Amino acid sequence: MVEVETKLFSWCQLLLKRQRQGFGILGEHLQLSPQMYAQLLGSGEATPLKNPEHDKLKAQLLGLQKQRRADEFSELYEWLARFQVHEPWDMAMIVASASLGFHHLWQDLGLPERPMLTQLMNDCFPELGARNHPAMRWKKFFYRQLCLGQGALVCRSPTCEQCSSYSECFE
Repeated sequence: MVEVETKLFSWCQLLLKRQRQGFGILGEHLQLSPQMYAQLLGSGEATPLKNPEHDKLKAQLLGLQKQRRADEFSELYEWLARFQVHEPWDMAMIVASASLGFHHLWQDLGLPERPMLTQLMNDCFPELGARNHPAMRWKKFFYRQLCLGQGALVCRSPTCEQCSSYSECFE
């Protein structure tokens, strides 16, 4: 169990470092509680935010997305939380929050490359890593799993902007 906690903590440290360098959409506290964020900041070398005003704007944007898509966010968070391996570091909150972003999930998390997202998922949500055997894009996989769990035959895209029929629906 300590090894798992160490892996999760390492992921949080990496996300913090990348967030403080200006990457990702997670905003001021990585979507962690203020206590967890303070513990993370106190755990190592805390570099200053590259652009604090930009980080506040990202946090506000993400907050608006969470309000606008509250039911969707809650459903996704609760679903991810069922598969999370360890409680203290709420990776389900981090991943669900980043899933509301407008880019690829690995980019919205602030990761430097796509393969790191698969490793994060395997470390933090190993059952989901095993389920995603066709190596579907993670955000698409989340929504497909949610739809299948509800018995839906047609699943909406995580964001309408990515849909090839966008111009037909929103002229």
